[in-house]
Amino acid sequence: MYGALRMRAAVLAARAGMPEEAADRVTEARAAASHVPDGIYYGTAFGPSSVRVHELATAVEAGDTPRALRLAGRWQPPRSLPGERRSLGSHPRQAPPAPTPAEPRRMVWHHLTAADRA
Repeated sequence: MYGALRMRAAVLAARAGMPEEAADRVTEARAAASHVPDGIYYGTAFGPSSVRVHELATAVEAGDTPRALRLAGRWQPPRSLPGERRSLGSHPRQAPPAPTPAEPRRMVWHHLTAADRA
């Protein structure tokens, strides 16, 4: 639970415009995840891949498009990752319209979904 709470705190900090706080919480979650494999613990998905998903989410929430794209790279969530964390590629969705440079969050979503379909 500790690690899952750290991941959630990271995303909330990024939404609140506190990138250093978000980075600290991701670091704490990553340290906790280094001791366990990806899995469901007390009803909550957690592990190294879940931390990676949340690290990407913090970049998206903070509007840091270059960082989000760098983090996403060509990484494919493992099939063993629970659906709630693998959801980027686990269900069909309609592609959003192409973004303009002034819409960084939508731009990240566009690039991630395009990479997912490739």
